[in-house]
Amino acid sequence: MNSLQDLSDKIIQSYRGLIDASRPVALVDFPDSMNSGDHAIWLGERALLRALGIEPAYECSVETYDRAAMSDRLGNGTILMHGGGNFGDIYTNYHELRLRLLKEFPDNPVVVFPQTMMFFSDNELRSTVRDFSAHGQVTLSARDALTFHMMRKHFGDHCRVILMPDMAMMLGSIPRSVTPSFNVVWIKRADLESKLGPTPIKDIQASLPSLTLQSTRADLGPFEDGIPTFASVLTDGTQILISDWYHLQVADASGRDVEKLRSTYKLDMDGRSWFWVERAMRLLSAGRVVITDRLHGHLLCTLAGIPHVLLNNSYGKNFTYYETWSRPLDICRLAAGPADALAHAKQLLLTHSAKWHETDLKRWSDPRNLHESWNLRSQRAAAFVRPGASLLDIGCGKMAIEAFLPAGCCYIPMDVVARDERTIVCDLNVQAYPAVNGVDHISMLGVLEYLNDPPAFWRWAAQKNVRLILSYIVFSPSFPLAKRREMGWVNDFGRDEIIAQAASAGFDLAHEETIPPDNTLFVFDRRPVPRP
Repeated sequence: MNSLQDLSDKIIQSYRGLIDASRPVALVDFPDSMNSGDHAIWLGERALLRALGIEPAYECSVETYDRAAMSDRLGNGTILMHGGGNFGDIYTNYHELRLRLLKEFPDNPVVVFPQTMMFFSDNELRSTVRDFSAHGQVTLSARDALTFHMMRKHFGDHCRVILMPDMAMMLGSIPRSVTPSFNVVWIKRADLESKLGPTPIKDIQASLPSLTLQSTRADLGPFEDGIPTFASVLTDGTQILISDWYHLQVADASGRDVEKLRSTYKLDMDGRSWFWVERAMRLLSAGRVVITDRLHGHLLCTLAGIPHVLLNNSYGKNFTYYETWSRPLDICRLAAGPADALAHAKQLLLTHSAKWHETDLKRWSDPRNLHESWNLRSQRAAAFVRPGASLLDIGCGKMAIEAFLPAGCCYIPMDVVARDERTIVCDLNVQAYPAVNGVDHISMLGVLEYLNDPPAFWRWAAQKNVRLILSYIVFSPSFPLAKRREMGWVNDFGRDEIIAQAASAGFDLAHEETIPPDNTLFVFDRRPVPRP
């Protein structure tokens, strides 16, 4: 299975042998545009270089490239060319810079970060092959199996060709930035890569006549940088929101955008990239489920754990990438068209998030709803707490586990209502996860089923060096969807999904057992960090 950690590890290990960290490097082709996907790639490239202990000696965009300055700072070092979906004759300004650099720096090693290749002109393809082959020190990175095959076929005699995931995978887990307010957010291209043609919104409306779409200008809310941002969107109540990266508008409340947009250029390159990625994440996070035909809509949803539906782009790059890397991650569905996408989104709403439930405080405030039958689960969980440990008990209920703990343990109860004077009161469906220090064990028994945003829990757990003791009633014929909803449960994971979620957060399964009649008890230990 390709976990997020597997993908980032593959990237680091592969480039460690290709980039000489003892020499200067130049990272070229900064994406000075509003395309949040390109900015996610740039930030992933910077994250890779940090992991390799490399600080670029020179960086530039197409517009800011200066041959003399680059030559002075680079010396005999390596040229790193920005990845993406522009290796070909679709976005010529990016590709022309690559070809120019090959001619102006014939003696420097060149590494092209993961790209999708697409040439519509045979002449342009042949010309590119000649230029890359003449250089003689080029490594081409393909980010999907089809591109890998084409690069090997056309460039393989003179260039090293490797297969790598998109560099955005180096960003790791990214939290949702807001609580969802729409059932579905649809990030829809309106450019030459749109499979629906030049008027995709009209095509969506024609395909889905049940939608009543209204045009509006949505305030994305406050950001730490203080720069207000709005988006031109189409909405159908709170059911669906349709927008795109290029529909973002940097403006003040009066709508004046020139000065505010100019202020973004006071940021350095990484700051500008984070600016656009954070705004993309704000759009994506507004949906309980996302539909998108943008590859980085898919990738950012994957990093954030947002269930989503992926449509193809005009020439197939989305599906080829998905088949190469994403299918094992099991958080995405493929769709053939708008109607199919919306049908998949409705199913994901049912199976992954149902409805964004408010925690039933009345239910959990009544001690009659805290059952004695749960004591066996608490007793078995306590058996995996080490003597002298400090245990945070999330969803402590009657605090039954405390009576079974080994001697010398420190017990910290937490629940949505106070159980005694020690209780940390926190509703994880509303509030931020607590900053608890000094804890080396966490128990969470019968709680995950009620969490609207399980990825948020795993992101929080990923920051902890703890033993995690978790119980969950897995999705099975004994507990089908209808029964799970009757119980108030809002997610439906299988046993393998729970283990995969833990693995992506850095935990390995240490023990597993069935607690009659239906609970599965999982014990996860933090994966050891390998020594460098």
